[in-house]
Amino acid sequence: MLYWNTESWLTIFAVSVLYPLNQIALWFFFKPIEFLLDRNLMVDLKDNPVMRGNFAPIESEDSYEVV
Repeated sequence: MLYWNTESWLTIFAVSVLYPLNQIALWFFFKPIEFLLDRNLMVDLKDNPVMRGNFAPIESEDSYEVV
């Protein structure tokens, strides 16, 4: 296999450059939908965008408390 094989370099280029561009197009499509869902469900993302839904911390868990 030659080092300057054009098929190999084109494949590396396509995987490293063109694939992330596809992700940007998906981001432009799905981000407005996520924004509308968050707004309609009244999700407050100003405090911490990572802690959403069922992932928010629980102060006391009754089923796991041992007296």
